[in-house]
Amino acid sequence: MANIKFGTDGWRAITGEEFNSKNVSLVSDAIAKYIYDNFGLNKKVIIGYDPRNQADVLSKLCADILVQKGFSVLYSKNVIPTPVLAYNAKLLNACAIMFTASHNPPEYLGLKFILCRACNKRYYRLNCRQYW
Repeated sequence: MANIKFGTDGWRAITGEEFNSKNVSLVSDAIAKYIYDNFGLNKKVIIGYDPRNQADVLSKLCADILVQKGFSVLYSKNVIPTPVLAYNAKLLNACAIMFTASHNPPEYLGLKFILCRACNKRYYRLNCRQYW
C-alpha cells in the first residue's frame, strides 16, 4: 500500500518516488469518490498545474481519470497560479485540484484539493479567461 499522507493543504512528495503516476491515480480515484459521495457527478472539477517537473503530465492523468468516471473537467491549457484556480473554483462553484508543491524544494510535487466552499477572501478577483 502506498504511503500517501495529506497535510494541511494537500499531499506533497518527491516527484518520481512517492509522487508518481500510480499514487496520483490512487489519489485521483479517492478524490473522485469524495466528490461523487458529497456532490454527485454534476459537480464541476477544474484542474491546474504549475511549472514543476511532471506537473503537466500528472495533472492530465488526474483529469483523464475524472473524465473516465463521468465528471465534467475543465483543464487548464497552461500553467496557472494557485490563487487563480481557487478563485475560479469559487466563481464556478466547482471543486479544484492544483498540482503544485508551493514552497517545497524543486524535487517535490504535490496536489491541493480545493473545495469551492473552502475558498476565502484572500483570493482576489482576477482575469482568468486566459487559462481555459
